[in-house]
Amino acid sequence: MMSLKTKLIAAGLFFAVQSLTAGNALIESNFGDTGSYKEIPKKDFVSGSIPEGWKDESAWAKSNCVYSFQKEDGGFLRVVCPDKGKIQFFHKMDEFNARKAFKVSIKAKSSSKSPVKFMIQAMGTPRSFASASIQTTEEWKDYTANLAGGPTDVKNVGFIIYAPGPGTLDVASIKLEEIPMSEYIPSTMIPATRPDNWWMPRFKRTSEAMSKEKPDFVIMGDSITGAWEAEGKDAWAKNFAPLKSCSFGNAGDGVEHLLWRVQNSGLGKDFQPKLVALLIGVNNLFNADPMDISAGTKNLIDVIRKASPSTKILVIGVFPVGQKSDDVRRQMIKNVNAQYEKLADNKDIFYLDFSSEFIESDGSISKTLIRSDNVHLTAEGYSRYAEKILPKVKEILGK
Repeated sequence: MMSLKTKLIAAGLFFAVQSLTAGNALIESNFGDTGSYKEIPKKDFVSGSIPEGWKDESAWAKSNCVYSFQKEDGGFLRVVCPDKGKIQFFHKMDEFNARKAFKVSIKAKSSSKSPVKFMIQAMGTPRSFASASIQTTEEWKDYTANLAGGPTDVKNVGFIIYAPGPGTLDVASIKLEEIPMSEYIPSTMIPATRPDNWWMPRFKRTSEAMSKEKPDFVIMGDSITGAWEAEGKDAWAKNFAPLKSCSFGNAGDGVEHLLWRVQNSGLGKDFQPKLVALLIGVNNLFNADPMDISAGTKNLIDVIRKASPSTKILVIGVFPVGQKSDDVRRQMIKNVNAQYEKLADNKDIFYLDFSSEFIESDGSISKTLIRSDNVHLTAEGYSRYAEKILPKVKEILGK
C-alpha cells in the first residue's frame, strides 16, 4: 500500500449506470463489503482491488493509481494516485433522449480536501452533458448535489465521479437517482465564492472602485474582462475611459461567482450604472449545460435589474476557444450563445454576438486576436472587441 505522505497528483472514480428510469435509484453502492472487491487484472499503472462490477479504463492515462478496501469506519474504498492522469471506472449506460435532473448522494472524505466533480459524460472525451461538484474535507461527511442535462446523443455515456489531486479520495457509499425537474436548481443560480487567495482582495478592490467612481458603463465577467487592465489597457483608455466606465472581472469565474460578486458589491446602493455588459459562461462549460448557463445568466440579469432597475443589460456572446473548429467547446459555446440570444427583449436587455471575428476562414482560432492559450485575447484582440461593442454601447447610453 502506498504511503499517504507520497506526493499525489490526481485521484478519481468513474461510475456509470445501465439505465435512467424516473423514480428509481440508478446507482446505490455501499463500499463497506470486502467480499465485493475483486483484484484488478494485472496491467501497467493501475493496481489493487475494486468493487465487483466496476471495470478499469484508466491505464491509458498512466495514472499509477491504487484502489483498496479499508476496513476501518465500517469499510470504504480508498483511491490513491501518485502520477498525472485519471482513474476511470465506467459501466456503459443507455443514452436518454430528454433533459433530466439527478441527485447524487455520497459519503466521502479526502485527506487532501479534494474537490469532487460529478458528471454525465461521453466517455473517452471531455464532453459533459451535466455536472456538479462538492468540496470534501478530512472528515467523513454526507454530501448531496443536483445536476441536469441531456438529451445525450452518443451511446458511450457514463456517470462520473472525478477527484483531481493532489490527495486521496475515500468513498463509503454513493447513490444516484433521478429527480423531477421541478426540484432542480442549477449551480449557476447559487452564489459562490472561490478559495484562491487573490480572489477576495481583487473583488474588494474592483467593487470599491465602482462605488467610488459611480460609472455609467460596467463590463462584468471573468479573466477576459479582468485583462482589460492588462492586454486591453490601451483599448480601454481609448474607447471606454471617456465613457466613465469600469471593468469588474475575476479570472476563472463562472456565472455563480459573478452572481456573488454582484450581490456583495455596492450595486444599487453606491452606484447605478446606465449599462452593464456581461461576458460570462466560458468557465461553466464543463460544469453546467447550456440551459443551466443561460438560466444562471438570466437570474444574474434579474438580480442586477432588481438592485438597479434603470440599468440596461448587454449580453455578449461567449467568445470561441480552442485552436481548431472541432474543439468540443466550440459547439458548446454555440449552444450557450443560442440560449443567450433568447434573453434579449431589445428594450432593457440586448444581445450582441461577434464571436466570428475571432475565427479564421478555415475555422481555426485567430492567432493575431487570441493568445497562444487559444482562450484569452491579445492587445489587438481587445482593440477588435472594443471596435465591435462600442457602437452598441454608445447607442444604449445615448452618446
